[in-house]
Amino acid sequence: MKLDKYKLKKLVFENVVLSEGLRYHLNHSKPLVENIYRPGSERFFSLICESRKWYNKGMLSLLEDDIEIINSDLGEWGIYEGREIALDFPISQEADALIQTSDLGYHKSSELLNKVFNNEFGNQIEVEVRDTRPGDFLEGEELYDGVFIRLTGPDSETGNVMTKKEAQALMSLLYDYFCESEYCDLHEGKKKRKRKSKKKSGTLYKGRKVKLNKPKRGGKKKFYVYVKNPKTGNIKKISFGAKGMTTGLRDPARRKSFKARHNCEDKNDKTKAGYWSCRIGRHPKVTGAPYTTWW
Repeated sequence: MKLDKYKLKKLVFENVVLSEGLRYHLNHSKPLVENIYRPGSERFFSLICESRKWYNKGMLSLLEDDIEIINSDLGEWGIYEGREIALDFPISQEADALIQTSDLGYHKSSELLNKVFNNEFGNQIEVEVRDTRPGDFLEGEELYDGVFIRLTGPDSETGNVMTKKEAQALMSLLYDYFCESEYCDLHEGKKKRKRKSKKKSGTLYKGRKVKLNKPKRGGKKKFYVYVKNPKTGNIKKISFGAKGMTTGLRDPARRKSFKARHNCEDKNDKTKAGYWSCRIGRHPKVTGAPYTTWW
């Protein structure tokens, strides 16, 4: 990221004030892909938006990787299912669940989900949901018509009282995390839901139930997906996509170029990263872009 002397004098003459973060990047010739702020923070997005503003005015010279960021929707926000979400910003399912509960003010749910995601309960989790009893409340806590949720596993156990609305949101997130459309191992009974590790299940990956053929953001690369190897019957995790790079799904020219470079029409092996890279446009909930294909 550079700003030549002529453009700098022009900005000074027009009494333009650059943010501290942008000045640091300029003074140290630091690219935007090495954003000095914590990813996802307000300043992280603000720096990108500020850089985009001055680049579009012809005041900044950027590296190719930086231009990818500028041409993306990173730093912009949209509405998805009534929630405000950051566009083109990779986020794991676990982090998204914690953000949802935090945004809603469901702090008790956040605490329970944190323990689940950190595997504090072990490989088998039992979830008990029932009406509250006076003994469930803390000393001095006002009684109210809510529910008591207890999570129990071989390694830990915890319980909490919460409103019915919060409990409904929590159970929905747990369902999404542990279940898939064809089969779910979070069995729903009258008062209990359980998650059990089954040795003979065809969708277990390292002892954990996973959703097959459903790409997600996060991991070592930008996306990952679990697939079943048809030859061995084993579950394989495939990581694909470069972090810090946009998919280019909104740009017809980039889609055409990607298809040509990667021979997408010949990619038919689901156990290879190229197959999923060529078809990520078919998963708009993951990409944040409209549904599309490479061809």
